[in-house]
Amino acid sequence: MADKRRIVKESRSPGSSVSGAAKKYEIGILDEACRTIPVRYGDRSITVPMAQAIIRSLAVNTAKGQHRSQRLLAKLLLSTERASPALDDACHATAITYNTE
Repeated sequence: MADKRRIVKESRSPGSSVSGAAKKYEIGILDEACRTIPVRYGDRSITVPMAQAIIRSLAVNTAKGQHRSQRLLAKLLLSTERASPALDDACHATAITYNTE
């Protein structure tokens, strides 16, 4: 819980004031996203954070050809790559390696 509060605090711009209700709301969202849920993985069931399960589901729907999922995943990937150039380089290296095998 302390880590979630730190993340919420660091994600705000310096000097911004947020009401107590808004802080509770943000922490509630993070609590829910970090809550683990059971997910079927082959013939077994594993527990993963809800946020990870949602991204997995989005990726599966994208691979199945669902256009809304494709658009959303593309936007998420683009914003993530822009936020972290090193991650972008790693993704390109993986793609190049995959294409040459």
